Amino acid sequence: MPKGRFHSLRGIYAIVDNAGRPERPLSVLAQAAGRAGVKVIQLRAKGLTPRELAAAARSIAALCRKLDVSFIVNDRLDVALAAKADGVHLGQDDLPPAAARRVAGDRLWIGVSTHSIAEARRAERDGADYVGFGAMYGTASKERVTAPQGAGRLREVVQSVAIPVIAIGGITLEKIPEIQAAGAAGAAVISSWVQAPDPAQALREMIFAWQKLDKRNIPA
Repeated sequence: MPKGRFHSLRGIYAIVDNAGRPERPLSVLAQAAGRAGVKVIQLRAKGLTPRELAAAARSIAALCRKLDVSFIVNDRLDVALAAKADGVHLGQDDLPPAAARRVAGDRLWIGVSTHSIAEARRAERDGADYVGFGAMYGTASKERVTAPQGAGRLREVVQSVAIPVIAIGGITLEKIPEIQAAGAAGAAVISSWVQAPDPAQALREMIFAWQKLDKRNIPA
């Protein structure tokens, strides 16, 4: 387990990705998420070159340190380490979590995207600190999307592993109660806030909805 600063994964986990709103700079979205009160931000920007991604990660990492927000980089272990991020989130086609742990040691939290009970169990066995599970509902935020998993499958995954499970994929304000009732530690959101007229306000509403149901969540 990493020794550095890392907030609880309970609650709303904001993913910064401007693929659907390219006119909104990643740094501006990260600032909006920080103002809204999230405690975890992930940078997901698949359209950037490695140099551009590294620059964005350094900038957002500095912002997150200032705001006391945990910062996770999607896919790229090298960028996460170079930016002194708090964690890295790996897909099924990325570096395996056990290999990432050998490189990162206890410097990073490691999350893994999963789409089944078997994948979630394997990620836990290989040393992941948490898993993302989805896609929960229909979503345009991912290039390859499995059939919507639904709350029943989410509950099965939560009951199958001991590490936190973060639901992801098509999650809106209205879905928060269902996600929480299934036992997820948190909900990762992209389109529902990035594409909202007021991104910060959209996140605040989701944070409030989660906190209203979960007294253990860190106040915004």
